[in-house]
Amino acid sequence: MYMNNDTILYTISNLKEKLDKVIALELSSHGIKGLVLSHCAILEMLVNSDGQLKMKELTEMIKRTKSTVTELVNKLEINGYVTRSICTVDGRVCYVKITAKGRELSALFNSITAELICAMYDGFNVDTINTLVSYLEKVEENLE
Repeated sequence: MYMNNDTILYTISNLKEKLDKVIALELSSHGIKGLVLSHCAILEMLVNSDGQLKMKELTEMIKRTKSTVTELVNKLEINGYVTRSICTVDGRVCYVKITAKGRELSALFNSITAELICAMYDGFNVDTINTLVSYLEKVEENLE
């Protein structure tokens, strides 16, 4: 296969687009519209952090800008998946807490992504998967 310098960029871009489409279709089949993989990341972080995190922590954990995380959390809050509260000790600190509805959605996301990961890695052995992940992490690190 011929590869020019742009091949990896196009491949990563196309992969992201396909992943977003598959996830959107799966969520839509469950009556959920307008959510993306980044919403899943926020819910996953909350579930794995006893259900509550500071906005600043979420921003750092999912590696997005403060304004992007605010927009993502707004959508989750509007749909009843999370709630927000201001710290009583320090009014500058905002907490995001997952709701029962958010936990249900997180479980659905986990199911969808588990199936997606199986499909993505079909035909790969464990060593190849580990190498691929290692290389992708290095590419991400190089762009920071």
